[in-house]
Amino acid sequence: VYELTQEFFQNGKPVCAESQNSVGVFTRDLVRKRIMVDPDDSESTKKLKLSMLQQYLKVESCESSSPSMDEVSLSEFGEWTEIPGAHYVIPEGFMKIVDLLAQDIPSHTICLCKPVRCIHWNYSAQHRDVIGKSSDTRRDDNHNDNNQGHQSNEDPLILGQPIWVECEDEEWIPADHVIVTASLGVLKQNHEMMFSPSLPEDKVLAIEKLGISTTDKIFLEFDEPFWSPECNSIQFVWEDEAQLEQLAYPEELWYKKICSFDVLYPPERYGYMLSGWICGQEALHMERCDDETVAETCTELLRCFTGQETRIQAKRR
Repeated sequence: VYELTQEFFQNGKPVCAESQNSVGVFTRDLVRKRIMVDPDDSESTKKLKLSMLQQYLKVESCESSSPSMDEVSLSEFGEWTEIPGAHYVIPEGFMKIVDLLAQDIPSHTICLCKPVRCIHWNYSAQHRDVIGKSSDTRRDDNHNDNNQGHQSNEDPLILGQPIWVECEDEEWIPADHVIVTASLGVLKQNHEMMFSPSLPEDKVLAIEKLGISTTDKIFLEFDEPFWSPECNSIQFVWEDEAQLEQLAYPEELWYKKICSFDVLYPPERYGYMLSGWICGQEALHMERCDDETVAETCTELLRCFTGQETRIQAKRR
């Protein structure tokens, strides 16, 4: 069924109205139909499979960083692909990659800790007075020294610069092109103030319609493992959720959104560590709890599902 969800984008298959263009609706309806018509399964087995379907949708929600797979577009879901190759942990962190990429770039061309107030692009005559007001802000040590200098009383149209980056310190930096790598959350909150004139309608609609949710990891550290050597993951399947349409929980039951705890290998590097996944509003509920509450709640969850009441004691990291 997962492969079928990929085909709508990859093969251009039309999305029927019944699916509501939703991965969650499509997956739940199709899998439920297949489970219910299986003549070899007892009612209890069917209920267990339906509960496992709900757990699968929680996993996919964390993968897609969505509160629910019902909110993920079926027509576009197949665009997601996994980059081939092994996973590798960089001992010194991702900044090491940045340092290596930047080592051949002259240091005076990189400016850090310089907040941008607004990007003035697609200039027209109405912006001339804005530049005029800022013509006296040029400094001897600013970026304008490395570009066409912003001289006093010179018009940007005469200088031929289509873009000006206005910084919080009142410096204006001319540019031919600007690449903005702000996160979707920042764009959602600030795009109206970040760009002058406003972004084209299609860009604004994309920013407003694209969704992203909170996804958190919970790390639990143990003095010794309670899981078997061949165990890679502990999945939580709630049988009372078999027939639910929406997996939304009250604040005090946030832990039911945790889809699993994965064992981190090798222990020589991580110790005896489990990594749990939670997303959506329930992740925000979890974040408002203190470390001790999260550790106790997750410990009790593991005790309940594994039946090991005495061996499990963890702390949150």
